[in-house]
Amino acid sequence: IQAHQICCMWEIAQEKAMPIIDKHPKARKHFTSLIITHLQTSVPSLILSLPLFYDFDNKFKTLLGLWCEKRVYFPGQHIVKEGCGGSRLCVINLGRSTLEKKGIKIRTYDSGSLFGSNLLLSDPTYKVYLGTLVAVQTCHVVIITRQVYLQALEKYPGA
Repeated sequence: IQAHQICCMWEIAQEKAMPIIDKHPKARKHFTSLIITHLQTSVPSLILSLPLFYDFDNKFKTLLGLWCEKRVYFPGQHIVKEGCGGSRLCVINLGRSTLEKKGIKIRTYDSGSLFGSNLLLSDPTYKVYLGTLVAVQTCHVVIITRQVYLQALEKYPGA
């Protein structure tokens, strides 16, 4: 950062800023948009580095990176809910979340962690999430739906 004039800056910790952001939905929407835009360039390298897709063609992985959903979850928000049906893979690109089963914390998911790969890769009939994934910190999450996965496979069947 380079200032052209004398300026004053404050740094506000996330813990102090979240109550303020929670009271202002327009600010939350603005921050969500900023986070998604700022982290957009990190998605392709994240997808390319996922061990789940290690043996897949890079073109296949590139399509996943282009076609995936990018979302932001703030502390306390549910990324997925226990018992709900689903067929998507959630990748924590940045942030921290916890997996809860019947309200009990089971595991922590940090940047680079995957959740829901079993639902993405198998027949989604009667498949539900085994727990609730809750954002502990602000999380940038990349979501690969089964539909996107199958479309990429259709384009690159040898992946």
